[in-house]
Amino acid sequence: MKSGLSLVTYFFLLPSACAIQIDGKLDETAWQHATVYKDFVQTMPNTGKPPAVRTRAMLLTDEEGIYVGIINQQEERSRRYSSHDQYTSADFNIVYLDFDGSGNTAYEFVATLGGGTMDGTYTRGNESNRDWDGLWTVAVSEDEKAWYSEYFIPWSVATFRSSGVAETNNMAVSFMRYNIAAQEIYFFPDTSRVLNTFTYDFQPFDAQVSQPGNWSATPYFSGKWQVEDGVTDHQLGLDLVYKPNSAHQFLATLNPDFGQVESDELVVNYTSIETLRSDKRPFFAENQSLFDVRGPDNLKLFHTRRIGGTSSDGVGVQEISVAAKSIHSLSFADVGLFYAREKHMPQSAGATFLAGRWLHSAQDWSLGQLTTFVDSPQTSRKAAMSNLDFNYRISEQTSLFGNILASRVEEQSEDTTGTAATLSAAFRPARNWNNLFEFSYFSDKLELKDLGYLPRNNLLRARYTGEHSLVDFPSDSTFRRIYLQGIAEHSQNTDGDKLPSVHSAVVRMDLKSRYAWVGIAERRSSGIDDLIARGYGKVGIPAQHWFKVQVLSPTSGAFSYDLAGIFYQEGLDDWARRADINTKWFVTDNVRVELNFQHIHSDDWLIGRGAGAVNRYSRTLQKWGLNLNSRLSTNSDISWKMEWYGLKAAAREGYQVSDVELIPQAARPEDIVRSALSMQIRYRYRLAPLSDLYVVYARSGAEEGEDLNVGRTELIERTWREPQENYLLLKLNYRF
Repeated sequence: MKSGLSLVTYFFLLPSACAIQIDGKLDETAWQHATVYKDFVQTMPNTGKPPAVRTRAMLLTDEEGIYVGIINQQEERSRRYSSHDQYTSADFNIVYLDFDGSGNTAYEFVATLGGGTMDGTYTRGNESNRDWDGLWTVAVSEDEKAWYSEYFIPWSVATFRSSGVAETNNMAVSFMRYNIAAQEIYFFPDTSRVLNTFTYDFQPFDAQVSQPGNWSATPYFSGKWQVEDGVTDHQLGLDLVYKPNSAHQFLATLNPDFGQVESDELVVNYTSIETLRSDKRPFFAENQSLFDVRGPDNLKLFHTRRIGGTSSDGVGVQEISVAAKSIHSLSFADVGLFYAREKHMPQSAGATFLAGRWLHSAQDWSLGQLTTFVDSPQTSRKAAMSNLDFNYRISEQTSLFGNILASRVEEQSEDTTGTAATLSAAFRPARNWNNLFEFSYFSDKLELKDLGYLPRNNLLRARYTGEHSLVDFPSDSTFRRIYLQGIAEHSQNTDGDKLPSVHSAVVRMDLKSRYAWVGIAERRSSGIDDLIARGYGKVGIPAQHWFKVQVLSPTSGAFSYDLAGIFYQEGLDDWARRADINTKWFVTDNVRVELNFQHIHSDDWLIGRGAGAVNRYSRTLQKWGLNLNSRLSTNSDISWKMEWYGLKAAAREGYQVSDVELIPQAARPEDIVRSALSMQIRYRYRLAPLSDLYVVYARSGAEEGEDLNVGRTELIERTWREPQENYLLLKLNYRF
């Protein structure tokens, strides 16, 4: 936290508590008394200099919450629309608020000139989570001189230390502006989201908070009609939130909402590593940041997608009967409790999930503990995990973050205990030079799959990532920025087997024409692959290489593109070729069309097929996606999303694993043909904040076979004609 710079935001009892009308105009007299922040710094490219255009942020508080106004001087502007939580191609502002001033948790509020919004949370430096949705208000306007954003963020949006009587709270704030025409980012204070110390660099301010208790209820109705057989299914549910004051919050959900209004991306995954997916269910996203403990190597200790996931019989989704959590910001620590119980279904008994969390914060350090427990009667399995995490900011340039954890699993009279430890050290010796050292240890008995996510256990890994940017170029230079990154990684399993080491280099050249070129080179040394045989042995893999060239066009025009060519090895010796094409076309500011295409051809695709079999294929993979998004009115939009992939893999050789060697087999493996298609049409009407009406038509299917002579058109037609899902969904939720 910046010291010696604390500003006091005076507590104004605004007449009628709404002397400020959130219309984006900033014309109320109350704004004349606001605290002003105007010393913005350009952080992308990271020159550290004042921007060529001015930005002025203002902040006020009253008994209801925080008001923020931002004035953005700018001539060339982008007003393109993006719906909530979609990445934008418009100019935008971001307000970051840390309600405790501790740096442990910050809330992000995004407003675009095109009328779009986005929100999320940051924890422990720069770990972002965009699943959170808060109840806040923003409006934008513009005139010839500038464009304006006006925010109202109620105290009820977060849980933080306070009492029922007026008292001064130490908070912190940061502001960001993105100028899309110039492709520049401006920050106040001087910080950046890429820094590991990001949430600790905010500007302190004091605010008086006297918040009475409040509550909200969000009932929902979801009706699904199966197009094929006419079967209908109706669901009713309720989300409840009660806050007696700003320091305590109680949340509960009955029959949680499973009306799927955003389809998951199609993923082609033939590895033994699970694909990590996000969770947008309201109850599991709201104020979840206290439980969101992470670490290197995609470690996630509380993964809410485990709750109500695939049923234990492998058919359908395990429904949830009830879930509850409470969050308390006490004088000595933040404390959270979590409970969820799945329904018992005819062929699958539901599990019970428990979690507890505390986090103590001081000026430069924090210490916390997360404990989870899962009882799965279907498999007679009980799993517990406990983690101790710490964060220590040694100086403004150096910080440490670590985890020490253990797991214990009881399953069918067997008791297994595993341990793990991680340490991350960030060091920034100069403005444009960042260093990150990461160390991970996961024992072979560690199990987190019941309520956490870990790509793999049985691992010892050390990784160094160095980043450096060149930004000082002559006025007649072609370059705006040259970004350099180097990664060195060494890994082995706990048996002492040396896994492939990774060395990579990245060069990105941002030109003054607003084009960018990217080059990546990576080498993976020879080593042991102990996952490919899926528990039936280990395989010695030769060295592999990976090269990529990419060009990105300016995003300020109506049409933009991102093209990439990749030449790499994924098997024993031959090379694979891959092309990625991503395009975006704004027909108008309110209509956007995106087309994405990927083509892979490889004569050396090496994958495990179970029971110690490892096969080599010549494969062709095509994947394309088409997205159409249109704003129909201020409160409504419609989107059409369609994805397809087709895989054809002709078997070359089959092997059996024996003593790290691949032993050729006489029998030729079966060919692989797989096709999957997903389509969704979604209409949304916004009734009020966090209150929406959705109408969704979804159709998806997948097919597997061995006939390589089937054309791609036929594969698409088959998955369309014989869908696995084909339904119409009506979903209504309203927050009172």
